[in-house]
Amino acid sequence: MVDKVKKRSYLLIASCVFYTITYLFMMFTESTKAMRETAFVAWMPSFLLGICIAIFCTIIVPTIPMLVPPKLMGTGFGIMEMLQNLALGAFPLLGGYLRSTEERSAPGFHLQTLFFFLVSCICTGVSIILKGVDVTSGSRLDIKDFRKQYLKKVLGEDPES
Repeated sequence: MVDKVKKRSYLLIASCVFYTITYLFMMFTESTKAMRETAFVAWMPSFLLGICIAIFCTIIVPTIPMLVPPKLMGTGFGIMEMLQNLALGAFPLLGGYLRSTEERSAPGFHLQTLFFFLVSCICTGVSIILKGVDVTSGSRLDIKDFRKQYLKKVLGEDPES
């Protein structure tokens, strides 16, 4: 889908905004007892979060070859994976700490959801800044036929032949 639309930077911003909306929905459903007890609403935020993760990952991973020179491609993917694994290790610890500091009688995960909402707001801001930087550097994220141009650049041949 992303390759057909050719607007990665806008889709990246949209996926971050969708994250923010999903966490707002999570906070709303946690704060209302009637919403927590409704079966349909109980699983909907998790479902939406899964969609957000799928959309974001399918956009962000293929942008590495667009932004990193071919000689440094392995380093670019390595840094991205290192940051992802750092977040996968640190955020559950931070979430557990936030949950342990909450009042025991309060149902739900209010501090955790608020934390992830704030992180999604920061990601939205960073994706908007990335779009601005991309526009000033020649719009590499929104380039058409990137695969053909990349193969021609790296292999020195036309991929159609």
